[in-house]
Amino acid sequence: MVVYCNEDGSLIGLKEIAAYMQLDARTVVALVQKDGFPAAKINGYWMADRSQIGDWLRAKVQSCLSSANKGK
Repeated sequence: MVVYCNEDGSLIGLKEIAAYMQLDARTVVALVQKDGFPAAKINGYWMADRSQIGDWLRAKVQSCLSSANKGK
């Protein structure tokens, strides 16, 4: 497998994305396809920027919290 990274080494592959998020790789791909997860297929390999993953997760958590607070 070829490893890609940007200057700060924050680009990670599918296996690393799945481990970072504690999800199955198939679930990660489904999130890309259905929920706007910030990853792209580059030369046949799924890649993502670790900082964008964190931003996406924080936005999802904030959205859930906002929705939960509206119901109170």
